[in-house]
Amino acid sequence: MDDNVYSSFSNKISLDDMWQLIMEIGKWDHWDFNIEYSSKDGCFSSGNGINMKNRSKILPQSGMVVFNRDDMGKKMVYLLVFPLSNLFISYYHVKLEDDVEIIVTLSMHGILSPFWYLIYGRAIAKNFPEDIKMLIDETKIRKYKSNLIDSPAI
Repeated sequence: MDDNVYSSFSNKISLDDMWQLIMEIGKWDHWDFNIEYSSKDGCFSSGNGINMKNRSKILPQSGMVVFNRDDMGKKMVYLLVFPLSNLFISYYHVKLEDDVEIIVTLSMHGILSPFWYLIYGRAIAKNFPEDIKMLIDETKIRKYKSNLIDSPAI
């Protein structure tokens, strides 16, 4: 099955500020109105589970997450296991010279992947632009609030 890929750039945020927002999995529902609730199993590390309920889906989604970092970027891969199919959502955040690039890829593997794509994958991929915009906007808002708190009173 073909992968769905979406990419966006921003020069208004830093990679570290955005990654800090992503690490707060239990607070995703505070800024992403598509998420009803979110939580993580254990500490923030590779192989731990994430539980969340998307407002548009009937069933909660549970999956494993893998995190990876290097000098150029940070990556989170979210795996949802369905009967006879796996859905992978990869978020790769790349630090460029003055920008941050966010690349989101959805891929499905398995004999029933076309079926699960119709049920889940299509709606997830359709929301990539909106999801990335929310992530960038919330990172900007947090940075602005942080600067207000850190600035000296006049």
